[in-house]
Amino acid sequence: MSAGALAGRLRRVDEGRARLQTQLIGALNHRLVGELHTVARLAPERDRRAASGWLRFTGQVGRIAISPLLVDGAVAHIAGPRGELDAVAAAALLGPIEPLVAALETALGGELHPAGLSHTVEPDQLFIRIDAGAQPSRVQTRLLVALPPGAALADDALPAPPLDPAAVARVRMAWRATIAGPAVPARALATLAPRDMIVLGVAPLRVALGWQAGGGDLLAHMDFSQRKLIVQENATLPSDDDAADTPAPPADAPPPPGAPALAAELSDVPVRLSFAFDGSSLPAGDVATLGEGSVLPLPAAGQTLAVRIMSGGAVIGAGELVALGEGFGVIVTRVGGAEAR
Repeated sequence: MSAGALAGRLRRVDEGRARLQTQLIGALNHRLVGELHTVARLAPERDRRAASGWLRFTGQVGRIAISPLLVDGAVAHIAGPRGELDAVAAAALLGPIEPLVAALETALGGELHPAGLSHTVEPDQLFIRIDAGAQPSRVQTRLLVALPPGAALADDALPAPPLDPAAVARVRMAWRATIAGPAVPARALATLAPRDMIVLGVAPLRVALGWQAGGGDLLAHMDFSQRKLIVQENATLPSDDDAADTPAPPADAPPPPGAPALAAELSDVPVRLSFAFDGSSLPAGDVATLGEGSVLPLPAAGQTLAVRIMSGGAVIGAGELVALGEGFGVIVTRVGGAEAR
């Protein structure tokens, strides 16, 4: 079958309709409405068949219909056993669903006024399902909403429903770590080569923890034998001296013209090294609870830990952190920022 013939048999999706669906679901999904957590999605056909009747509303966007499928954990009915519409039952449902109707009003930017009952709605309507419950995983109320295709969301100036903190807490954040290294003369750094060893000494390794998306650092202690980091007090590592953060000159960089004495002097400038690596991701809710005594696993492979060798905020190589008796060192595996990333 040709591409043209196949395209002719596929259902066309109106661009404006698709945009409205996406915007409306975004405005109502993962929100906190009163004490209810919401989940919004396109309504499947089975939900439309389950609607026993519709509550009609009018608003500035036109006629909107809502069919309560589940209210306070019980199946909701607008029509009686013989299919007759029950105004008393419908009126009793208005109170329990009012918070979700208010959220819909906020999304659409205008009030909705009850306008009667109906058995059906127009087939070309846009159907959205809204689930809500006291807990994100427990649905207590389910509404089926039918909107005209020409509806529009509120302007950005109108307040949006507050974000659901439980949904935000589930967003995962990747952590990063930086180990403070020694200061070495620039001339020694310029001759760095694979298989060289950078000795870190026998003092406990101090590690600054941060987040790849940004955020302040925490101070941690590395227990390399147990493959873990232990968070200490919520304090940042002391900043290095400005001179120690001077990037090393390239190995083939010529000395300043007419200033060999200056070049020799610059080669003795101490350059501070650090070693960085990335950890796993954590839910934002767990990140917020990190404090003294919290434990994070090290992404160590066997007896080594892959690190980026940093100077002046730039990657200048790659290496492997290893234990040397009671101390530590970094074996250089690659030299150069582009190759080491």
